[in-house]
Amino acid sequence: MQNENDYNAIVVIGNWNLSIFSEEWVRKFILTDEKELEIEIPLQPGNSIRYSTPDFRFFINGVKLCFSILNTKDETYEKIVRYALRTLEVLQHTPISAYGINFNLLIKSTQQVEGLFHLADSESLSNAFRIKETSITRIFDMPDLECELNHFIINSSEGIIMKFNFHSVATSFVQFKSRFDIDTFFEKKKRAFDILNNIYGLKLSES
Repeated sequence: MQNENDYNAIVVIGNWNLSIFSEEWVRKFILTDEKELEIEIPLQPGNSIRYSTPDFRFFINGVKLCFSILNTKDETYEKIVRYALRTLEVLQHTPISAYGINFNLLIKSTQQVEGLFHLADSESLSNAFRIKETSITRIFDMPDLECELNHFIINSSEGIIMKFNFHSVATSFVQFKSRFDIDTFFEKKKRAFDILNNIYGLKLSES
């Protein structure tokens, strides 16, 4: 089992003013500690400039403020949590509605996980169609973490991917700050890996 890279680890839904996120403003107020910063001009309307470091990307995609992870070191997670808090604090009057914390993992083929996709209609459908992808979705209520966990298991041509989306409501910066910090982030990460380890018997590999 391996961590996937380049997916949105933190997403905040809000009415973002794209004109604010200029290179000068982002360097001055948000990514103040980043020396290596690559700038990518958006091709699609509704997107901001994308700012890339060796560890993560930062950008707006429509209503989503995104921190996309490029490596899964704890230090990188801590960094994007701090930057997300800083962004919301600087823009605390921007209307927001929700946020998500995400972990994506690529699963090497195991009999236990593959067995999940032996569905009652699989043989009949595969005789009639070429199945490109099969997915299983479960939603868990996690009141102690003030969130829902959306758990996706996807069997595609790329392999089996497990996605964990911890979805929380937050309609103000005060509410966001009360529910979002480094400790809570890593507790959610622990819950995801507990499911992988205890339910599926999966361990993270080094490569």
